[in-house]
Amino acid sequence: MWRRHPARELLLSKQSTAFTARTSLSYNLSRALRPRANRSETCLKANFLRRYAKIAWHALEAGLDGPGIRRLAALEHPTFFEVAEILPRASQEMGLSELAIGDAALRLASRCAKEILDSGEDPLRHVRDFERLWIHADYPCELQSVGNLDDEVWVAQSCGQSEDKIREWVTARIKALAGRVP
Repeated sequence: MWRRHPARELLLSKQSTAFTARTSLSYNLSRALRPRANRSETCLKANFLRRYAKIAWHALEAGLDGPGIRRLAALEHPTFFEVAEILPRASQEMGLSELAIGDAALRLASRCAKEILDSGEDPLRHVRDFERLWIHADYPCELQSVGNLDDEVWVAQSCGQSEDKIREWVTARIKALAGRVP
């Protein structure tokens, strides 16, 4: 079963936007906004919306203040529409910039690739992760090289390629992806 993460759900929602923090923000705020620091937990709709309020709390604790940040921090169980109304102003007050869906998907895939390589896990076990991200991000061209990797592995296995040979070129593709940072 696919593990759900807020960052991936953000990619699911076309109206949602990923954000990155300014470098001058405090440790708490920048940690809250870094997808890998939060392990890019992918579970978007309700859980990710609640995280916007937490981000606003961290912003207030970091000394950032403004009406949008206060309104966002005051939400207890926000709906998409409540967050959508407040988010543009709050993100401007926090100094956050908009990140395109394709770039967000590339960042997530690149970090995932780095984790796979660093952990020494079998890359063949993770080809579906890249496919799911590619699909949920609405097939961005940035992930085309790894988006259909699962299908290519299946075709190679059907044609009689050895597991070692397949693992070798999958690892090469993942290494190439890990080196790409937008």
